[in-house]
Amino acid sequence: MQGELGRHMSNHLAERGIISLGFQTAGFRQLTNNVRPVHSVSDMDGLQMRVSQSHFLVAQFQAINAGGISIPWGELRGAFEAGLADGQENPLSTIISAELYDVQNYLTISNHSFTVYPAIISSYTYNRLPHDLRQILRDTFIEIHALQWAQISEAFDEQLEYLHTTDIAVNYLSTAAMQGFRAAMQGVYDEFAQMPGGANLLSVAARYVN
Repeated sequence: MQGELGRHMSNHLAERGIISLGFQTAGFRQLTNNVRPVHSVSDMDGLQMRVSQSHFLVAQFQAINAGGISIPWGELRGAFEAGLADGQENPLSTIISAELYDVQNYLTISNHSFTVYPAIISSYTYNRLPHDLRQILRDTFIEIHALQWAQISEAFDEQLEYLHTTDIAVNYLSTAAMQGFRAAMQGVYDEFAQMPGGANLLSVAARYVN
């Protein structure tokens, strides 16, 4: 995100009148549910997973017959307790801050999606700033992003260690299982490629995927 891929995405935004000041992250997203441990993509079949209502997040889980249902975040714990949803997906920091380990039985370290947040400003507003303030803005965000990425990276092991002390059962997807998820979600990649700029973005991203 701080190299070729990030530049490609920033150029895509610039074509639409949006200046990217860099990217922050919440890290990889993980799976939790109340039904069974997930060791392969087939274990997702039939689960009702709550996801944020991004079109492609929904499509990911529909592709593996795992719901992709919409539940407001503030109502999620109650939905689990009422049996209206089986699970959800989020970074470990969110799982801990929301104390989802109290209402979910299984955590799978799946790394199935990576969460990135662009820091953006409209071209109109940016171009009205004096040149010195533009540079201050860019330099400040470079510093902020470097600090934020380092904190997220350093926190992961600590967060995982904490979750091992709770009642939630933790398991890890194997490399083969991850490949199974990727294959099952191929149709989502194909759909994304049809979006303006999607094929080029995927071709750049593919260089970073083993």
